[in-house]
Amino acid sequence: MIVDDVSYLAEPFFQDGIIAQAVDQVHSQGVSYFSSAGNYGDNSYQAAFRPSGEELFIDSLSVGVMHDFDERPDSVNTRQSMTIPANTSVLFGFQWVDNYSSLNAGLGAQTDLDIYFAMESPIEYSIDWTDIFQDPVNVFSLSTGDEAVDLDVIITNYEGDDPSMLKYIIFSTAPTINSFDTQSSTSFGHANASGANGVGAVFYGYTPAYGINAPILESFSSKGGTPIYLDQQGNFLTQPITRE
Repeated sequence: MIVDDVSYLAEPFFQDGIIAQAVDQVHSQGVSYFSSAGNYGDNSYQAAFRPSGEELFIDSLSVGVMHDFDERPDSVNTRQSMTIPANTSVLFGFQWVDNYSSLNAGLGAQTDLDIYFAMESPIEYSIDWTDIFQDPVNVFSLSTGDEAVDLDVIITNYEGDDPSMLKYIIFSTAPTINSFDTQSSTSFGHANASGANGVGAVFYGYTPAYGINAPILESFSSKGGTPIYLDQQGNFLTQPITRE
């Protein structure tokens, strides 16, 4: 039996990375593998990239077509509101369905998505770490001072085809997503491997032993259901797999 309580924030969301593959290897040898699902609640946004038809300009330069957060066909909204409490440092992970150069013989991402944070009008902070042929993975942090910060999230496609799914996970339950909150899965990586038992948290009084069927997940415990879009060789699956 192997048990871990470790999260590697740069593990792939949408493909089994090297650690998830190692979990599957030991599971195939009869080992029971248990891994913490995480303590991020459902603080995640997940959606297909929907091109708004509107470009984002910074200093008169286009940095790509903005994602439309609004699913309604007759409405477009390129900003998502978020509040980060005072005196808080928050880690984010941002990925999209694409090839991972570290896994797929150097093929790497064919699309370059970028994420921006705006306070009122000016762009205050941006993440642009992934270029074509690299891993479609960004991990970054935001910190606040003595006052809470209200900001808007903007996602752009700078280059390449629109991905079938994008996702960010806030590795904390502190920030509040005020609009277009999909309340998506926050368990990923090797805890989401087919050979792993991802372990969430439930108060013992909310279990079948106390008459509660099914058990009620604690609000801080990470939610499962991150879909797998690519096999271990980087080939796109006919249908994405969502594991129990």
